[in-house]
This record gives sequence, C-alpha cells and structure tokens, in this order.
Amino acid sequence: MRRLFKHGVLSLMLLSLFSTGFVSAGETQTHPNSPVFRDYIPPRTSPLVKPINAVDRDWYNFTLTQNANSGDVIAQHELGLRYFLGEGFPVDTLKAAYWIKKAALHRFVPAMFNLGVFELHGWGVEWDPFDAYQNFLYAAEEMPDAQYVLAIFLMDNLVVPRNETEAYCLVKTAADSGYEPAFELLMELEKRWTGSGSNSTRDAAIQNSDSSSHHSSSSHGLIFLDFNRDTTSSTNDTILVEEAMRDGGEALNEQSGILTTTQPAKIDSSLIISLRSSAEAGSPEGLTLLGRCFERGTYVKKDLVQASVQYLRAIRLDSPRAAELLWKLVHEHGYFESLKSRVDTNDPDARFVWGGLAAIQFDSQLTIEQALEMLKRAASNHNSDALIELGTCYAQGRWVTKDRRKAISYWREAAELGSREAHIRMTVANLTARDSSHRSGGIVDSLRQEMREGSVLAQIALGYCYETGSGVKQSKAEAARLYRTAAQRGNRSAYNSMKRMYDDIRPKEKEFTVPEE
Repeated sequence: MRRLFKHGVLSLMLLSLFSTGFVSAGETQTHPNSPVFRDYIPPRTSPLVKPINAVDRDWYNFTLTQNANSGDVIAQHELGLRYFLGEGFPVDTLKAAYWIKKAALHRFVPAMFNLGVFELHGWGVEWDPFDAYQNFLYAAEEMPDAQYVLAIFLMDNLVVPRNETEAYCLVKTAADSGYEPAFELLMELEKRWTGSGSNSTRDAAIQNSDSSSHHSSSSHGLIFLDFNRDTTSSTNDTILVEEAMRDGGEALNEQSGILTTTQPAKIDSSLIISLRSSAEAGSPEGLTLLGRCFERGTYVKKDLVQASVQYLRAIRLDSPRAAELLWKLVHEHGYFESLKSRVDTNDPDARFVWGGLAAIQFDSQLTIEQALEMLKRAASNHNSDALIELGTCYAQGRWVTKDRRKAISYWREAAELGSREAHIRMTVANLTARDSSHRSGGIVDSLRQEMREGSVLAQIALGYCYETGSGVKQSKAEAARLYRTAAQRGNRSAYNSMKRMYDDIRPKEKEFTVPEE
C-alpha cells in the first residue's frame, strides 16, 4: 500500500470511485476502463497486517480479540481488517463490518473512512451512501483519500448538491498532498472546463483553494453524471473506439484498433464480427461505432442508410454520441434526396430511418400519421428495427395510446426474426410485470450473458433484479452499481432508477436536498 496511517494500522483504501475496472462479490466485469464505483480489495499481504505463523497465531488472535472487546479502538479496527482480509481469521464480512464500525463510533479516522467504503458497497452493512458521505466528510480533515472521494460526491448531484468549485478545491488539496489518483481527476476537471470554453469555475476554485484551510495529511474513463452538459465538442473516432472497447462487451474488450482518426489499423473479419455482435446485443457504443464505419465506409461498404439505422438504434438506448453524429449526418448535402430515393424503392431500412428521424424530431417533413405509416410498412416487410420502434411507441404511449400488450406483441415478432434487443426488451417487460413466475434464475443468467456482450438494457434489468431480489439475493449496493454503470454510458432510465434508490432513503436534512436537473 502506498499510504500508511497513524497508529500502524492499515487503512482499507478505496483507491478510485471512477477508475479502471472493479472487483465485486455480486457481479464481476472486466472493462479495462470501467467508470464505476471501484471496490478496491487490498492485497492479501501488507506491511501492517502480516500473516501470523502457526505457533503465534492463536495467542495473537486471542490477545487482539480481547483488546478489541475491552474497547481498544486500534485493536477493533485491525480485527475488522483481519476478518475482511482473512489474515489469521476466516473471511467474514459481517464481523469485519462490525469491528470497523465499533472503531468508527470512537471517531477513529481510518475506521470512519473504511466504514464509508463498506457502506458504499453494502459489505456487511446496509447500503447507505448518505452515512458514507458523513464518514468521508469527517475523514477528509486528515486524509487526502477522503478529500478525493468527497470531490466525486460533489460532482454526482446524488447525495449532496453538485458543487464543482468545492470539488476542485478538494481534488487540488488532495493532489497537493501527493495523492496520485487526485492528479488524474484534476486533469479531467481541467479538460472538462477547458472543453466548455470557460475557466471561471476553475479560477474561482483555485483562488478558494489557495486561501482555504483544508487539512491534508481515474480517472481514465471518468464520466460525470451530468446529462445537461454538452458533449458534442469531444466526440471523435478515437473516443468512439475507446468507448466501444470499454463498454461494448467481452469480445470487443479483447480487441483494439478498429479505426483511428489518422491511421486505420489492419483488422480481420473476427473483429467486425465482434462489433456486429456487440451492436446486435444492444451496446450503444458498439452501435455508434458500427454506424460510424458505415458512414465512413471503414471496413464495410459505405451506406448512409445503414449508418442511420445503427445511430437510431443507439439513440433508442440513449447514446449521446450517436445523436450528435446522426444530427450532423442528416444535415449533409443530399442526405434526404438519397434517403427518399431508397424509400421509393420500398427499402424497409430506409422507411425505418425516415420514421425514426421523425420520432426523435430530427425531421419535420412527415406528419405523425405518415411517420407511423413508414414504420408500419417497414415492419410489414419483417424489419425488426421498425417492429422494436413500434413496440417502443406503444410502451411509452408516443403517437399512440399506451398499450403494453401491443408493445410486447411487436417485440415478440422482432425476437422471432432473431433480434436480441427485442428478446431483452421482452425479458425486461416480464421482469417488471406483476407475474412473478417470470422472475427466475435462468432469466438472470441470460441477462448476465447479454450484459457481458454489451447490452445496456440487460445491465439495467440486472440492476432491477438486485434491487428487488428477483432471481438473485437482494443487494441495493449491487443494484446501484449496475444502474450507475449504465447511467455513465448515457442511459437516462438507469440514472432515474438510481436516483429513485437514493431518494427512497434520502435523509430530511437540508444538506442532502438535491435540486432536479
């Protein structure tokens, strides 16, 4: 461990809340740059929690337990860590949380920080990000690690209101103390403000930080949960590739270099197959990149209608990147003339595209009735994308009277044509229905597999399973983590689900009142 804390006790550090990958008992993913709450589990050996030889173990354990029971705060904290790490004691998360909480009640700073970590991840305690915040707030008086964590809280707008100036102050203070992850976050914040064209927040933060009395003893893939911020200036082919490789599923995780802005990489057919598979599973990142390939004619035949199909599918899954790229595409000279000529040949993909453009209000040439007719004619030609879109219309009550049965009927027809996205939508509809017979472990296993392929819908559905205990052991922490991961991919539904979970347990104190965005 890089940092050792006073009293010679190892602190279980949460190295990064938004960082590279994570390890979780409930669900394991292998994204190389997954921007999620990271569950950092310390190594099995450390300079301070050392393995005990067989001769001394029993006596040491007896003495440590006796001291902890007598109220020795340091012994309580160490005992909790040993139970968590399995050093000298069987791994027992409940006992680990019990003893760390004991030490935290005495305001022992490392224990308070670690209790916050446990509360964020639901390790042996109830998931409680609000109490975790209070523990980190206290620990931040002495620990740059906690200052860093608080900065993330202040960017999220979930536990406390967003305050970018204070977040910058905390990160800068932690970085000035030599805390390495803070340097990465500091660069992200600098990039964020520079990209927005204004440094006023940063300049105010620097002035505040320089004159403040903060005590002090990522972020690759960092994505802030801010749906109002313009991201269009940052989208380029390199970012599309990075996001597809990170969030597009296991097959894409293992490959790289589909295209770059300056020098396209040599690829083989297996990589294109992986990208198509990711897109079909419902990865907005995979769909967006595939759309870009069709738009540019990169490794596939150039086809603006097919590019539009992929972008529309990604937008249906809330991809902000695809929305930007499609908006630019439809405003290119000759786009609609080309689209209309394909429609005139009864091309179902072209009909889906035109109806889809009207649905997202990217085109106003069609009336609602005409747009619906476009989609229905495409659906009658067995176009699964049009069938899914019609099902979505009935599920949401957009243009038509809301009708869940009709929505599922359209999705079922698309699923029978081989659409994996449609199959997942039917699964999600069944999970949220009152009929609990659909909530089985088999469905959960299927959702896990689709999530591994990159499906954001499966990720949200798994979050719902963990939130409600449908087919799995209930875990609010795991539900929040899955919702968060999907929200960081741009999905609004996932963010709303996560926000609802926070609001369900939100304390009444004014400091936790978060304005709607």
